[in-house]
Amino acid sequence: RHAKVLIETVYACVDVVRILARRHRHVVARVLPGNHDPETAIAIATSLYMGFRDDSRISIDLDPSLFWFMEWGVNLIGATHGHTVKLAQLPLVMAAQMPEAWGRTQFRYFFTGHGHRFLGLEEGGVRCVQLGPVTAPDQFAASGGRASMRGLHMNLFDKTAGPLGAAMRMIAPATLENRT
Repeated sequence: RHAKVLIETVYACVDVVRILARRHRHVVARVLPGNHDPETAIAIATSLYMGFRDDSRISIDLDPSLFWFMEWGVNLIGATHGHTVKLAQLPLVMAAQMPEAWGRTQFRYFFTGHGHRFLGLEEGGVRCVQLGPVTAPDQFAASGGRASMRGLHMNLFDKTAGPLGAAMRMIAPATLENRT
């Protein structure tokens, strides 16, 4: 079962990178390890690296750290799975890890997952966004009656103007009424 999930995940990630490469001159992809799958994240990232190694427009970041940062013009963007730090602590992580970029940028965003529900807060000049799940609830969440809206989330940043907006595409919830 794990191999099947890994293969399907790699296919999905390859598709996403290809879609992005059609619209952008350069794509940077980073697979962040989480608490459920630290070794799987390495396998996915390595698969992407091998698949796109000959494409100079696509960079696969193989850094194994739990945090990722990118300074892009006036924007400082961070991401982590979120299992090691609370949402409200993310601005301090960003300031400590990226002090020079912090001083050069005007807009700071930090994205995380892990909580399996959408949350957002602004603290210390950083907008922190906990993204909701894409997948149906796992056994732990389902057995506890937890239900979150599933979907994909996109933020658009301009190099000189900063954040331009966000969009979401929601996925119908998995319920007992619509299971097959």
